Amino acid sequence: MFPEDKLSSYSVFAKGEANKFLDSLDQKIEADEGGAMVHTLHDARVTALQAKLMTTSLNSLTQATTKSIEGTIKNLESITQNIKSSNDKIAALIKNTESITADLNKAQLSRTVKNVDTTLELTQDAIVTLKQTLKSSTQTIKELEGILHKVKSGEGTLGKLANDEALYNNLNRTIKNLDIFLTDFRLNPKRYVNVSVFGKKQKQYELPSHDPALSILDSVGLKEKQ
Repeated sequence: MFPEDKLSSYSVFAKGEANKFLDSLDQKIEADEGGAMVHTLHDARVTALQAKLMTTSLNSLTQATTKSIEGTIKNLESITQNIKSSNDKIAALIKNTESITADLNKAQLSRTVKNVDTTLELTQDAIVTLKQTLKSSTQTIKELEGILHKVKSGEGTLGKLANDEALYNNLNRTIKNLDIFLTDFRLNPKRYVNVSVFGKKQKQYELPSHDPALSILDSVGLKEKQ
């Protein structure tokens, strides 16, 4: 890019030369009016006018560019100043952070020691609780061993059931009979209750051919021989 002062001087010089050229053309046209040279000179005049307009536009562009560059330089100077100021603030912040970190490390170390002490106390309490639980479990195991010994020896109801096979069979048969009775009562209530409604005579109860109680009787050997 050309320096601003040289570009401006060139524009002024070009403008002056163009004006001189146009004046010279006017004089020649007046001397040779209506001749063959008129059209050529007219085209040259148009070209010169275009050059003049281009020079004017170039001056405007130069001024606008100069202002833009000046604004950019000012902005860069402002940004540079802000960066310097920010660097000072960052340096101060780093220093404060280092100081705070050192304080936190000291406080954290103290807190860690305190937490370790608390953890040790909780661990000791847990050990005491575990010892008590172990003692209680040991006592419970002894009691269970005593109960199992009595059962194996035939002491008590549970012991007799576990060791006396005849008692177990009788109890099992009793339970089966009760189950038969409840099932039969639910399916055949007329077998056990005979109610006359409004004096009407009830029909004689007939034993069903497929009595579910019979299968239960077969399983325990209680079915009556026909």
